[in-house]
Amino acid sequence: HAENRITVQVAADGRGVRVEVRDDGAGVPEDERERIFERFVRLDDARSRDDGGAGLGLAIARDVAARHGGT
Repeated sequence: HAENRITVQVAADGRGVRVEVRDDGAGVPEDERERIFERFVRLDDARSRDDGGAGLGLAIARDVAARHGGT
């Protein structure tokens, strides 16, 4: 979660497009960086499903990128 700022940058590199999203939050712990892309994974157990999502967003984003030849 961002503290105050989210930056989205899109750039063409000749072979495709790179989308980069940054924020000023604490970040994802290094040992969780692969797991967050699994379906239904939510790192913040304190948040309820009612206001915290289902844990599908990053799994969907990774799948869309992969289907278009990205990572």
